[in-house]
This record gives sequence, structure tokens and C-alpha cells, in this order.
Amino acid sequence: MKIICLCVFLANFSASCLAGESTAVVSRNGESDALVAPARDKVALLVQSKTYRALVPEIEQYKKNVEARFPVNLGIIQGDWTSPEQVRATIKDSFNTHGISGVVLVGDVPMHLYYMHEGLNPNPLYYEDFDLDFSDADNERARYTNGPPNVKIWVANIRAVEDPNDSGITKLREFFKKTHAYYQGKTRIEPRALAVTGRHWSEANRHYADQLGYERFGTRGVEMLGGKIDPTADDYLKALSSRNYTMQWILIHSTHNSMGFWPTSAKASDVVPIKSGALFTIHNGCYDSSWYRNYKEGNSPNTGMAYVFGEGIGQALIGQVRSGGVWRQEKIFESIQAGDYVGKAYLAAKKQSEVDFFAEYPNGNVISGFLFIGNPFLYIPKSATSLPGELVTPVAVTAQSQHADAGGVRSPIHAIDGTGMNHPPFKWITPDSTCATNAGGTMWQSNGTRRTWITFDLGHPQILGGFHLWNYNEAGLVGRGVKVAGIYVGSTLPADGSDYTSQGPAWGKLVKNFTFRPASGLADYAGDDYSFPAPVTARYIQIHVTENFSGDDANTGISEVRFFTPPPSEADIKSFGMPGMPSVIDESKKSIVVTVPQGTDLRKLIIPYRMSLSATCDQKAEIARDFTRPVKYTVTSADSTRIKTYTVRAVESGWKFGAWTSDETSGISSRTPYTMAVNLAGPAVRVNGVDFQASALAGDGFQIGGQAVNGSDTDHSITGAGAALAAGFIGEGYPRTLRLTNLSPGATYETTFFSVGSEAPGGRPLNFESEGDRFLLDQDLYGQNNGIWISHTFVAGASGSRDFTIDRLAEPFHCHAVANRVLPVTPR
Repeated sequence: MKIICLCVFLANFSASCLAGESTAVVSRNGESDALVAPARDKVALLVQSKTYRALVPEIEQYKKNVEARFPVNLGIIQGDWTSPEQVRATIKDSFNTHGISGVVLVGDVPMHLYYMHEGLNPNPLYYEDFDLDFSDADNERARYTNGPPNVKIWVANIRAVEDPNDSGITKLREFFKKTHAYYQGKTRIEPRALAVTGRHWSEANRHYADQLGYERFGTRGVEMLGGKIDPTADDYLKALSSRNYTMQWILIHSTHNSMGFWPTSAKASDVVPIKSGALFTIHNGCYDSSWYRNYKEGNSPNTGMAYVFGEGIGQALIGQVRSGGVWRQEKIFESIQAGDYVGKAYLAAKKQSEVDFFAEYPNGNVISGFLFIGNPFLYIPKSATSLPGELVTPVAVTAQSQHADAGGVRSPIHAIDGTGMNHPPFKWITPDSTCATNAGGTMWQSNGTRRTWITFDLGHPQILGGFHLWNYNEAGLVGRGVKVAGIYVGSTLPADGSDYTSQGPAWGKLVKNFTFRPASGLADYAGDDYSFPAPVTARYIQIHVTENFSGDDANTGISEVRFFTPPPSEADIKSFGMPGMPSVIDESKKSIVVTVPQGTDLRKLIIPYRMSLSATCDQKAEIARDFTRPVKYTVTSADSTRIKTYTVRAVESGWKFGAWTSDETSGISSRTPYTMAVNLAGPAVRVNGVDFQASALAGDGFQIGGQAVNGSDTDHSITGAGAALAAGFIGEGYPRTLRLTNLSPGATYETTFFSVGSEAPGGRPLNFESEGDRFLLDQDLYGQNNGIWISHTFVAGASGSRDFTIDRLAEPFHCHAVANRVLPVTPR
């Protein structure tokens, strides 16, 4: 390819070198000029020159795929940009000269970083509104002026690695290969959506389903995890790896490299190797797309990138680079409903959200913080309702009668052979398949009987959950479709296979009388989904018709039928553990480890658990058991098709905890010496004769690590001198660390952390760990504004030091005070 200084979006555009020390490239691939319809969007793809040279075939193929499938003219611009200012100048010039509506940044094109209270974050607003003036010289209260923002274009980031100086050629090549496979139809995308949330937003899944999910994927095409009960990481990863979804919607506390499921996190590294997944994801977790944090901390992969550039089918994600969620999602939903591709849907939300943020923060020191990762050229098609089980194709069919005319025989075989359907080979018919409108040779029609029947043979008895029916779809004659019918099932058939009277068939069992919906008479008719009240077992199914949609047409017919199996019942233990102290469940090993506080009597222990819906277990939760040795729990699914046996072990920890309500319950005592005691965000205070020094992060024999942002808690319920400890805290440290030094080897110590609940119980699960002794505990166990102490007892090793780590699963730990004392005889 000959490279010249020219960027062409349309054949009649004039040649122009773009501003900002960049070199533009004509991307024609030898094709002749052709006028493009004015309705096509003009989008610029910006790529560093070295990256383009390494990926010429992949990028040119991507351009062909996009322009062939979307109303888009994609112009490729090469450059040697070294600063965000140069990139911004190129984008602005392209907008002013060519009227671009979107930009795709590929590889290590410089991204502007905007400092907010959480730190540096990638900032797409800098490129989306190139007329704002940005200033972040004070590194604390960054500003943009000339507001309110007027977002002019959307920006997508095909950035496959976190290092801002690395294009990630290998990963980009794999991504473009994955994109090409998707465009060529080689990737199977199911018409389903996965909605995931925690109990902090218990109604959020329903909101998503009502706004978009049900309309797009049907009432049973939206799978929901969480809500009033928090899902586990195993629940989520199992769902994500079980099938290919069209869309995924996530509202879970997150970081740049993990998601705070309960009781353990789902790491981005857990998502990367999953082969299935979701085509498009909206992720509301904080920092999920802030790859710059991964780069600075050296702990990739990034949460948002894992969905797009991992091994799964993911093509795109809209996520967060700061604390918050994807604002104005309804605009995304509305745009998708209108038929826009996801890049334009992103723009609709971004425009409104930045205006809203400016209205709340008029000095311009806050931006929405969400951005687009991956391929923006995706449609989210509207499909027929998705089914929970597998589709079943009957092997034979018979009917009371069939019609024949010059147009062809309208035999009952056409109700199962896929003729007239748009998904050959025929047995691959899916719920979103559509049927033709010409009846001859493609549909079944009775011969002059409005009350009639058709019977299907599945070949052998099967468990069924319902069926998907494409009603009679002949243009202008949809009145011949089935309106009212009884569904009868059985495992044998009358000898002649055609027993029929006005009173109904003389065999089988009535499952339900259904009222059906008529066909549309259009070529995009996708049928409807009908569920049985409960699963049934049958080989033969008869649709016994008593009424069609026509009052005078004595013919009744059906285009196509597929039956479906019910979803497989589960036999899982979903959660296990004491209140506020969840356990670790290993599904691969079918093992559960329960960590209980120090001093717990393992001989008589009652541990609650939660199972799959309607499953049963041989060990009743309310009965005390001896956990001095492993205990077997056998779980059976509701339909008895699955049985799992878990081995449960209880482990006594060096950690323990209790309610902190007053000086008397604090455990603080001058009867034992203290090596340190600090009121982390308040004045010096004496509690029960023990002196706590004023706020400090380091001192004689201790060092506290992790970001320390001071907060206040004036509504706490603690009484006594300890109220001064409860009034303030340090937060935002994830992880929060403590190193104790100058300890006497062989001596026994007790380290205590003091905190106050910030939310209702369940809101702040945390991992407490000290040299391999790990303990899961909810800071909010005793409720909002109520105090809690968490202690660890240990014997000092030869090094004379001890390390502690407190890491969040959702929100960070609020640490009010910390103390370490010597225990000469026995622990508290």
C-alpha cells in the first residue's frame, strides 16, 4: 500500500493533512472510489504508524467488515503521536474538516489522564469534547472550563494491554481475528442476557430487564443473578462460562482487577480464560475500566479489558474509570431499541451524563468517568424469547388432515422439517428463527377443519418444559393460525394415531389449554414461547385445536414447532458460614472450608447454608454437628437428576471479634502492656488506662500502609472515652496493611482493629489475613453506626515482626484505631 499524507472518508472529500504532528493514510486497499450515501456515519480510526504496519491485513479486514455491515465510512489515520494534545488536535481537525461522528483509538494512542479524588484516570471526555479547557495542575481538584460539556463525538478504545506505551500487537491481532470470526457468523451468539447485581441494589436487575432485557430477549431470555441475595463468585463464573450471551449487565462493587462477590472476589484473571461470555457488557463497578491503575500497580489484567481481550466472545464493554456507575443507561437502552449500533448508544448516554455532572458540580471538577472499550460496531438485535432448555425436534408427525393445491402440499411434516425457516440446516432452528409467508410446501394446514389436531412424535419419552410455536404465517391469511388449543401428552399412541372427537382426544393427559398469539404475516415473524405449568414426561404431544383466528375460514395451520427441555436443576451449596463470616466453596473439589473465630467449640456447631432452588440436603442446617472432623453434605436437585456431595471442614482461626459498644466491651485493659495504640484519625485519648496517641501512620514499632483518607463518623453509638476513637477513621486503603516490629520472639501478642458499621449488615465484607491465617468478616456485622473489634492472637516469630493485610471484597475497611498488647498468660 502506498502511504501518502491524505485522509479520505468520502470519495469527494478533499485531501488534507491533519493537525497534531500526525501522518494520515488513505485506506483503500486497491478498491475504486465509490460515492457513499449521505446517511453513512463518518468515523476515524486512529492508529500509531508502527502499529498499523504490523497489522495492515487485520485493520483493512476490519474496515471491510464494518463498512459492509453498518452505515459507516471508516477512515484510517496513521500517526506518530506522543501526547494527548496531538491526538486531540487530530480529532478536532477531523471533526471540523470531515464531520466525523466517532473515533476508534487502536493500541497505544496516547490517552489523557484526568486527576480526581481517586487518582489519575483515563479521560475520554478530553477527546469527546475538544473545546473544553482542562487544568489539573494542583493534582487534587482538577478543573475543566468553558462548560457545560458539549460532547461532540463518541470515542472507542481498542486497547488490549494496560501499558500505555505498548500497543500489544499480539493481543490486537487476536482481537481482530475474533472480531472477523464474529462478523463472519462463526461465533455462536445466543439471544440471552445475563444481569448480575448484589443486594445493595436488589431491584436493579428488574430495572434492567424492564428497560431493555425483556423487550430484547423475552421474559425468560434474561438470566438474573443476585438481587435480594448476593451471588457468589462461583455462581457468576459458572453462568458466564455456561453459554454465549448477547449482552451482560453488571452492578457489583468492583476494582480495576476484581469484582466483590460474596464471600470471595471474582478476579479479572478468572474471566480471561473463559471461552464463552457475552458479546457486549455494561459494567457499573467502580474502576473496572481504569487500566492505568493496573499499569501503575503492576497487577493486570484489567477487569473491563478481561471481557473484551480475554479468550471469550466479548467484543465491547462500557465501564467506569472512577467511583460510580454508567450514568444515564436508559439513553443506551433507548438508542439500542431504536436500532443504533453500540458506539452511537454510548454517545447518547455520554452526552447527557456529562451535562448532568456539570449541573451538580458546576466548577468542572467531576466527570462521569465511563468509557468504551473494544469494537463499537455491534447491533443488539431483537429476538424471540430465549428458552431455558435445549430445543427438541420431533422425528415424526401426523394430523387429522392436510391441504393440497397448486401451491403445494401443506403436509404436517412441514411443521417440523424447517421448510420456510431462515436457519438451514433445519435442525439448527433457534427461537429467533423467522419463517416465510408462502404457505405451499412450507407450512401445515388442515383440509377444511377449523377444529382439528396435529400430533408429534419425539422418538422416545423426554422431559419437556414447553414449546416454541411459529403460528400459520401466510400473508393475508394469518386467521388460519391456532388460537385456542389443548396440549395433550402421553407415552403411547392409539393404533390408528388419529382418534379425534369433538370432546377431545381419547388418549393422553391434558397439560393445559393455551390461548396463542397470531402470526404477523411478515417475513421476520419469529414465533412465541409457551411454557408448561410444570415439566412433563412424554413421547407424544398433541395440539388439539378448538378455535382459530378466523370466524369463517374452515382451515387451521401451523408454520413450525419446536419443543424444549426444562433447564437442568442444580444441586449446589450456594453459601455456607456463620453470619458475617462466609466460607470458601471450591466447586472443582466439592470442598467447603469454614473459618470460625478463636475459641469456638467445634464439637457443637450450627452453621447455616443456602442451596439451589428446591434442592434438598441430608444435613439439616439447624442441627448442631461435631466439626472436629470433616462432615459430608449431600445435596440433591429438585428433579433428582443431580447429586453432589461436599466435604465441609471447620478451621479455628487466630482471629476473633465482638461488639464494641463502650469502654467495658472494647477489650482495652491496662493490666497488660501495649507495644502501640493509635487513634488513627483523632486526638490522643486514654481508654481504660491505655494511652492512644493522636493520628499517626507510623511510629515506634509499627507502620500502616495503604491510601489513608480521613473520614468522620459523628453518628456512632459508642459511649465512654472510646467515643473519641469512634469519631474518625482512615479509609480508601485497599489493601490496608500493618507491620509490627520490635516484637519479642516467642512472646504472645494480641492485635486489635476497631471499626464502626457503615451500612446494614452485609455491606462491607473484608478479608483479614496475617501470615496465612485468613478470616472473612463483615465490618457491618452489628449494623450501621455500631462498633466492632477484630483481634488476632499470635506468637511472634524469630524475625520479631508481624504483617497484617485487610482487603475489601466490596467497600474498603474503615479503620478507627489499632492497638497491640502482650499476652503473658492467656488470650482474652
